[in-house]
Amino acid sequence: MELEELKMKWQEMDSRLSKVEMLNKQMLSDLLKRKIDDNFKQLHSRTAYGMGAGLLVMIVMIPVILTLPLTVASQYAIVAFMAIGFAFFTYRFTLISRLQITEPTGVLLKYMLRERKAFLVDKYVGLPMILVLYVLVICFESSWIIERGKMMEAILMMGVISIVVVYSQVQNNRRYGKLLSDIEQQLKELEQ
Repeated sequence: MELEELKMKWQEMDSRLSKVEMLNKQMLSDLLKRKIDDNFKQLHSRTAYGMGAGLLVMIVMIPVILTLPLTVASQYAIVAFMAIGFAFFTYRFTLISRLQITEPTGVLLKYMLRERKAFLVDKYVGLPMILVLYVLVICFESSWIIERGKMMEAILMMGVISIVVVYSQVQNNRRYGKLLSDIEQQLKELEQ
């Protein structure tokens, strides 16, 4: 009789332990989902802020650029670069807006991979394109700048702007890359 009671108590303890383990796994999963959702919100708000800032810059700068005494080629180059950058940002915003914690983990990882690729394109193509724009504008406007004796000031100004842009882009890329890596790691943990 004692052996039967012991077996029953053992089975009862085993079932309790399995329930506790299941609850712990569920709590861990919920905690991880909340963390991922917070990171998604941060990613979404950063991208929305960047899009809003880009749109504001375009709304303010395009009329100013078109009234500056620049060559038509310079004006079109600047406006085209702004439009291409904004279109790319819009694409990234649509990718990020698809990140919802209710989606299956495999789908989220697929979207994160696309966003990672877009981030790398922005990182390795976007910044050099901005610097190429500066060089193109100086080349298109060199005769106008030279006529006014402002070549050295123009080159100095473009150099300072380039340094500021490169520094801010590198800092932003570092923070954004870490956020993407954190989300990817959390999604992989959740998938397991």
